[in-house]
Amino acid sequence: QAEHPLKRLIAINEQEDGAVELTFTDPHLTRGVGEALQSAYDGELDYHYQDGEYLLRVRWCRDA
Repeated sequence: QAEHPLKRLIAINEQEDGAVELTFTDPHLTRGVGEALQSAYDGELDYHYQDGEYLLRVRWCRDA
């Protein structure tokens, strides 16, 4: 936190279908969390960068 004070988790939203959406302030943090989930729990990880924007969407899923 002291080293990168602007890199934060800013929202956690549970969707109706049981999915959980996390919102971060930094795409590098978003990617790191996605890679950590995949490393720890396997599953599928997809990245979607928005053209011309500082935005990254990461989708991780695993069959139960």
